[in-house]
Amino acid sequence: MRCKFCEKPAFIKLHYPKMYLCEEHFREYFERKVKRTIERYKMLKPDERVLVVVSGGKDSAVTAYILKKLGYNIECLHINLGIGEYSEKSESYAKKQCEALGVPLHIVRVKELLGKGIGEVKTRRPTCSYCGLTKRYIFNKFAYDNGFDAVATGHNLDDEASFIFSNMMHWNTQYLAKQGPVTPSQFNGKLVKKVKPLYEVTEREVVAYALANGIEYMMEEC
Repeated sequence: MRCKFCEKPAFIKLHYPKMYLCEEHFREYFERKVKRTIERYKMLKPDERVLVVVSGGKDSAVTAYILKKLGYNIECLHINLGIGEYSEKSESYAKKQCEALGVPLHIVRVKELLGKGIGEVKTRRPTCSYCGLTKRYIFNKFAYDNGFDAVATGHNLDDEASFIFSNMMHWNTQYLAKQGPVTPSQFNGKLVKKVKPLYEVTEREVVAYALANGIEYMMEEC
């Protein structure tokens, strides 16, 4: 198959809109789509300081890469969860990604804060639940303490669809009102604005964009 625009061999077939694109035109398509998402939802202003939360995985790596390419003033934060070899490998990937971009990387280690890593703390909440809560508290506090205007996360369209479906199936409708591409700043700025630049791109497109730009990322899950 050939690219719709230049007749070069196709790099990817998009399901919506239905078309084949070469590597170059796919990059342009992806970047234009993310740029329009940011503009449509008024996520970021050109002069804002943005803290990108990076895990070492593809979504956060692509978020940092594309925000940097679009000219935003970004720094990155990695939260080491203290899950043995997995967390050490995650931190290593986050360092490589930020070095390649030439952006500052800040690291917060959960074990240094709590004395124990995620999974070692016994609570009534499921591990994934209190892990997410812990991460949100840490990155919001770090952003607030260090004067950032927004926190960017790597949630993509698949993540959002999964969240909505799961909560609808369990009748957790109260959570749906909080869902969206932008969580505004609240409580006199103590809750820092949170944005999701990949809100309208699929996980498949994120993987393809990482591949097209040679972005190395960790594939293992915790």
